[in-house]
Amino acid sequence: MKSQLHWDFAHLYSGKLFIKYDLLLFILGCIGLFINLGEVTGPSLAIPFFIMGSFYVIYRTEKALIKKFNS
Repeated sequence: MKSQLHWDFAHLYSGKLFIKYDLLLFILGCIGLFINLGEVTGPSLAIPFFIMGSFYVIYRTEKALIKKFNS
């Protein structure tokens, strides 16, 4: 990070995005409680969603940093 201001913005912004995405994962997890996917299929679906969400949050945070501090 270039400065404390950049760090604080990125930390707050990505935290909010993670909360929103985790709420979605929580809802999907609750739905998964009622659907029997098996011992392999359930985690095989959950892990890619988690990884994709993490990359999405990083991507959106980087775009927000560029938009806010390079304009």
